[in-house]
Amino acid sequence: MTRRLVRYILELCKIMTIKEIAGHLGLDWKTVKEIHNESLANRYANEDIGCPALLAIDEIAVKKGHRYLTVIINWETGRVLYVW
Repeated sequence: MTRRLVRYILELCKIMTIKEIAGHLGLDWKTVKEIHNESLANRYANEDIGCPALLAIDEIAVKKGHRYLTVIINWETGRVLYVW
């Protein structure tokens, strides 16, 4: 995988789904997902979240009635700290 192709895939991730990108480029969706995950890990691995005084916790439905995400946010800044 060339750096140029990786950059192109990451730009497409901003406007398309993983499945759409894989179809457009003729790649397996797992390859595209791996590139995206690696990019996110590199970008946010050493992120300092500080010591927030107030937290907000919310659950968001991903699929109606079936799957939820728990989101933890720094109440004072509105910054997302953790998604599970």
